[in-house]
Order: sequence, then structure tokens, then C-alpha cells
Amino acid sequence: MIAFLGFFAAALSTCSLVPQVYRSVRTRSTGDLAWGYLLAMLAGGIAWLSYGLATHDVAVVVANATCFALSAVIAATKLHGRIRPVAALTVLPGVQATALGTEPTAVEPAA
Repeated sequence: MIAFLGFFAAALSTCSLVPQVYRSVRTRSTGDLAWGYLLAMLAGGIAWLSYGLATHDVAVVVANATCFALSAVIAATKLHGRIRPVAALTVLPGVQATALGTEPTAVEPAA
């Protein structure tokens, strides 16, 4: 019963990251997530994973390896968004803006 409770708690904690990973990957928007939060999640995941390995606690190892992987996906999405050049955005049909603060320019409609 205790082992089941440990796995259940681990599953709930791990699943709490899934909606954020889905949203971050789908929208490629992570600007509202602080780097401090992400780094703390990654460091905490590594620390708990190390603890779980040292104590041979399977629930802790599985949960924190998964949490670390999910947090790494969010961090990679955030990092990728920072280093990737800003692509042209289509604001309205026939109008294109290339970056914030620039004037939109007219473009030829696609055939």
C-alpha cells in the first residue's frame, strides 16, 4: 500500500507538468515562464533523481527522471525561442510585419 501511495503521488506530481509542456510546444510560447523556475525544476529533478538512485527508490527515480525530461523540454523550447531569428508574421492578408516596432509592409497575395 505504501509503494502504491508513492507511485500515485509521483504520477500526480509528474503529470502536473504535462499541460505546460503541451502548451509550450504547441504555441512555442514560453515567455511567461521564468528561467529561475525552470533552472530550479531542473536542479531539483537532478537532486531528487540522485537521491532516488542512492536509496534505490523506484518511485522517486521514475517520477523525477520524467519531471526532469519534461522540464528539459520546456527549457529547450524557451531557449530555442530566444536564439531562433524572428520570422515574418502575417498580421492581415496582404500585410506583413517583420519585427516589433517596425512598420508593416504590403506583400503580394499568394496565387
